[in-house]
Amino acid sequence: KIMSSSEEEKKHLARELHDEFGQALRAFHQGVEILKDHSYGSPEQYGEQCESLLSLVERLEADLRHVRDHLRPVILDDLGLVPALKWHLQQFSEQYPEVETSFVGVAQKLNLPHEIEIAFYRIYQEALSNIGKYASASRVMIDLQLSGKQLLLSIRDNGIGFNEEQIRLKPEGWGLGLLSMRERAAASGGGMFIDSAPGEGTKIKVALPLEPVAESLLVEACA
Repeated sequence: KIMSSSEEEKKHLARELHDEFGQALRAFHQGVEILKDHSYGSPEQYGEQCESLLSLVERLEADLRHVRDHLRPVILDDLGLVPALKWHLQQFSEQYPEVETSFVGVAQKLNLPHEIEIAFYRIYQEALSNIGKYASASRVMIDLQLSGKQLLLSIRDNGIGFNEEQIRLKPEGWGLGLLSMRERAAASGGGMFIDSAPGEGTKIKVALPLEPVAESLLVEACA
């Protein structure tokens, strides 16, 4: 399942690179050929051609940033987990403007171990992706809290909900995403809990330790 998930991600990335970059690069190549052959008319047409090429460059830069941030957002390294979570929620809001979003809870910068930050962010990323693709929700509420030696995340939506047993048995799609979220949490010494039912929305709770857990305990958690 891990290999299948990895290959599916590579397939998605390859398709995105082909669709987004390939089309823009072909158009850019054609535009440069036109300038090279001087096959343009008036100075106005020449200026329009240059503006078109500049627009393509800007589009390529935006697409590259999108792919880079999907793989690993720079903000996670530069500013930490909380700003990265807020930034990703903003990206979600721009992609799904019909969905109302809110973020409450911890505001300060958290000095967390690298593996904890990555696990937390990837679980959060997958949860929002699932909501956007499947939930048909009009509202998403994020709550992030510190409790003792744990960081607690709650992600609630008012979407269509689901029967977890039926979803979990699916070999791909949402079921595989939920499995990867659970395994990331377990591999970090934490846990993930789901409360959902058809027509009643979904609530996902994630609890991860603030410090790395001993390897012997991780083996037990993932068993």
